[in-house]
Amino acid sequence: MKVNLYIDGMQVARVKREPKADILHEVYKVRVIGHKEIFNKFIAKVSLKPMQVIASTEKEIDLNCVVYGGTNID
Repeated sequence: MKVNLYIDGMQVARVKREPKADILHEVYKVRVIGHKEIFNKFIAKVSLKPMQVIASTEKEIDLNCVVYGGTNID
């Protein structure tokens, strides 16, 4: 399944996952290329956490994400 990752309505990355994977609760560690206006670097390694489903089909899902920089303390 293709997972398209968005930040503020702008697609920044696309990853592939197994259809049985827990797509909505995974933190995606991706390399973002070409979005200097967001990260102030041409190439940035970031962790993205999904917050909202934008659109979904059988083979593809679009997720609105935020930059995730740590872990939850319970």
